Amino acid sequence: MKDSYRIDVKDFGPIARASVDFRPLTVFVGPSNTGKSYLAVLLYALHQCLCGPSEYRRLGFQRRISPVFALSIPDSPELINSFKGWFAKTSTSTPLPALPGIVTEAFRSAMEKTDWLGDSITTEIRRYFGVDGLDALIRRHSSGKRGNVSLSLPLKNVSSTLRYELEFNSREFQTSANIPSLKSPLVEPDLPRRITNFMSHVDPRVIDNANLSDDSGVSDMVFRVGLREFISSLFQHLIGPAGHSAFYLPADRTGVMHSHQVVVSALIQNASTAGLQPSTNVPMLSGVLADFLTLLIGIGSEKRAGRGPGPRRKSSELSRGIEDNLLNGSVLLKSTDAGHPAFAYQPEGW
Repeated sequence: MKDSYRIDVKDFGPIARASVDFRPLTVFVGPSNTGKSYLAVLLYALHQCLCGPSEYRRLGFQRRISPVFALSIPDSPELINSFKGWFAKTSTSTPLPALPGIVTEAFRSAMEKTDWLGDSITTEIRRYFGVDGLDALIRRHSSGKRGNVSLSLPLKNVSSTLRYELEFNSREFQTSANIPSLKSPLVEPDLPRRITNFMSHVDPRVIDNANLSDDSGVSDMVFRVGLREFISSLFQHLIGPAGHSAFYLPADRTGVMHSHQVVVSALIQNASTAGLQPSTNVPMLSGVLADFLTLLIGIGSEKRAGRGPGPRRKSSELSRGIEDNLLNGSVLLKSTDAGHPAFAYQPEGW
């Protein structure tokens, strides 16, 4: 299935061996301490690595992988000129012309160099599990004192599968890739326009010369930036659901909902003691709890700032469906004087 992907793990946490196909709806059912939460946090960490920083949303992109992925793209004039020539044709050709072979090979080479994934997943796993060393995540009775994670991604519009192997010891993840042959990956029709808008933040003349021909006055440096962004975005498009945003709702979120105002208030108190010794009694949070609290606080921030109608409208449709069909009531959101949101449940008819 193109809307699924598989994760295989060995000697990870309490799990001796597991293989799971993740579909649009996947439910883990089983006794406690069998590894359900370990797999869920691992899945969340992988999504964060493949989707990357969220600040690029304002440029019209979804959450996307770190630019580190595309830094291995060579700066050869031949590659830049080939990309420039192909890009100039995208404004006049329907359907989009096939990618030049040199661009396709640069894309494949970027996928094959996996240092970016190893560095990212090491940082994310330690943060989300709240551990100093990865040895805490190796199954206690494993023979080799190593764990293994394998990620299999069916590529969208391509009849092949991309496979990343991640073996970890007490310090880091070591990665390798099994890359399929790519003759010419299909490009989504809207991508050239989005790359044009992205490059316009580097050089405003891009908007005035949208076909980006050789005489547009736009420098090769801008095309180099555009090529890296193009390859990163093409990768995210091809890996399908594995490149989508992910949200983790902690199992103990009810307690967090009751205490998040206390946590935020403590942070505000520390923030108001500039130049003084901050309190050292604030407990540390795991990465998943910190992300969940950030989401709660961000909900109130978006409401106060009145950010774009698109995301808010979609969120409202989803929340109304949950309230009408599951909750039989409404979730009320109010902003407090301290600047963080307060939530309350109002049953239907009250």
